[in-house]
Order: sequence, then C-alpha cells, then structure tokens
Amino acid sequence: MALRDLKIIAVAVMDAYSGETKLYVVDPEEPMTRTWRSVYPELFTEISKMPQGVRAHMRFGEDLFNFQSAAIQRFHVTDEEAFFNGNQNWALTQEILGRGEGTTEPSEARYTYAVLPGDRTERFELIRSFKPATTGRGIGFSAWLAASNEPDDFGKLTIVDFPANQDDPLVSLDTFTANVGRDPQLSLEIGQRRDSNVLRGNTIVAPIGEGLLYVQPLYLDTASDSLPRLFKVVVSLGDGNVYSAGTFDGALDLALQAAGQGGGGSTPDAAPNATADERLDRAQSELDAYQAAIGRGDYVEAGRRLEALKRVLGARAAPTTP
Repeated sequence: MALRDLKIIAVAVMDAYSGETKLYVVDPEEPMTRTWRSVYPELFTEISKMPQGVRAHMRFGEDLFNFQSAAIQRFHVTDEEAFFNGNQNWALTQEILGRGEGTTEPSEARYTYAVLPGDRTERFELIRSFKPATTGRGIGFSAWLAASNEPDDFGKLTIVDFPANQDDPLVSLDTFTANVGRDPQLSLEIGQRRDSNVLRGNTIVAPIGEGLLYVQPLYLDTASDSLPRLFKVVVSLGDGNVYSAGTFDGALDLALQAAGQGGGGSTPDAAPNATADERLDRAQSELDAYQAAIGRGDYVEAGRRLEALKRVLGARAAPTTP
C-alpha cells in the first residue's frame, strides 16, 4: 500500500449565537494563505489560539470531503496518457444495505479509528473507499482517501493506494456484502426469519497488520421491538469467506480459527470460548442447514452438517459472569 499526503489550509469556526466567524490557519506556509494574510492580516488566526473545547471536537466536513472524493477519482492520476485514456480512474465502492436481501448503494464516507499503513498511532479518520471505474478491471479495492480529525494534523488527506493485482485483488465492499447474501447458512437463517425483518447495517473495514478486517452487523427489526436488535455479526478476513456469530468476538474467533486451520466458509466448529447462547445459536444453524440439505436430497452436505452439529454440541461453553 502506498500513501500520498495532501493538506487543508484553514478551518472556519462560526459562533452559533452571534454568527461571528474565525478562520484558523492550519498550514501557514501555503502560498495562497500567506498572500491573503498579507492583504487581510486580521482575517486569520493561528490555530494554536483555537479554544481547547473547540479543538478537541473538530470534525472534517463531510460535504467538503465528498467534493474532494469526487475530484480524486480522476485527478489522482499523474501519468498524462493514463489520465487521457481514463483507464486508471476510480469509482466509489458499493455495498448492500437495508432490509432482507438489501439494496446496492454507494459507500458513504465514515468516521472511524484506524491505524493507517506505515503508521503506529491510532487516529480518528474520515475514510472513503474506491474501486476501479473501468469495466473488466474487477471490483477489488483501488484506494482509500482518509482525512485526519486529530488536532495535531487536522485535515491531512492521505491516499492509500492498494496493490493493483488483478489475479488476487483485495476484496472491496461490493464483494464482501455480496458474499454475505450468497453464504448458504446466512441466507437460510435470514429466510427463516422473514427477509423483511432482517436489517443489514453499514460495513466497517479496518486495516489489521498487512490485511483488512471486514465487519457487517445484521439486525432484527420487527414491529414488536421499539429498537432493532442485533441478530448476527458477520466478519471476513478478505479471503472470500464470511463468518457469523451472535457477537463480534464470536465471529472473529471463528474467522481466526478457520484461518489457522487453512479452512474456509461460515461453518467451522464453535469457538472454544463461545458462550452457551452462541453455541445454541450455532447448533440451531447447523440443524437448519442439515434439514434443508435432507429436503433437497443433498446427503453429502447433510452428513457434513450433522458432524458439525455434533462438534458444536460437544464443545465446552465459556463461563458467564453472574
């Protein structure tokens, strides 16, 4: 992954009661800022003089970030011929959200804590993801645009370029959320609870070591509940497989267990430290899948599900705190 840095030059802060506006200079060495400050010296204020209460709650504006994200899709290209041909342009990734099977929508920019490649410090960032815009180039990740919300480098824009490996691209949000819907076990569980009652939440992607961690929550939203209730947490390590459990910890344990065994799919044994509720949920899923396989005459799959059910029921549940 390659990183390139851009900068914001000033932050405008308006008093909501009086309408008084101040412009705090972030980059005093920027040529345009220096020129305007020489013409209107009282218009700008050093950012070091910003009140601490305001400084601690600065957020990079989403509207500005959206404009920058639109521009960077084409103007990140530095090679003249590639810029003219447009074959290195980016497009916003898409993800499946909403009820039941969900609808495909452009991925929104999201505020999140992350440790970007090459850094060791967790920072509060506004991140948007891109994929290749050219048809036929796959739907792996092309890049991220990240805007820092930290006071010491507020507005610093970082482009994270992902390797353009067409044989093994990093899975984008498009592929991950599609895999959630294609997974046989999850599809079965969602169908049994009526598609209209299952609500797909926003996907979070976080850099972990040399790879990425993908997380999407699924909720049950029924008329009898005043608020949606967490149903499943689905995670992936970007290898095309998805793993689900009643909690994030449970799903992550399944993913790490499968990765350690070199396996795949969303049906590994229950995690060693799974709670009784998580084991029961996993057992019910395996039983449902077993019955569905019997119903369609797939006895090989039915046998595999039955063995998985036995292993889940034989696993030891983690003690719960009274």
